[in-house]
Amino acid sequence: FQNKEQTSMMSGRKTLEINPNHPVVVDLLSKIKADKEDNAAKDTAQVLFQTALIESGYEIADPSALVNRVYRLMSKELGV
Repeated sequence: FQNKEQTSMMSGRKTLEINPNHPVVVDLLSKIKADKEDNAAKDTAQVLFQTALIESGYEIADPSALVNRVYRLMSKELGV
């Protein structure tokens, strides 16, 4: 395989299940429908996906990108 991420993704077959009725998913969908370029919604989707990967035992390619997204979302929520 070309890189460590591909190798780890192929090591086990796992399924990501998304609950379309979960409030976070419902809110994300409404934000994306309202503005396809909503950066906070994009960050939230990425954080949701990457934390699911981590929780399932996978390593993410760029942990610092996840940390930066979390900081951006926290700053937006806190208004700073």
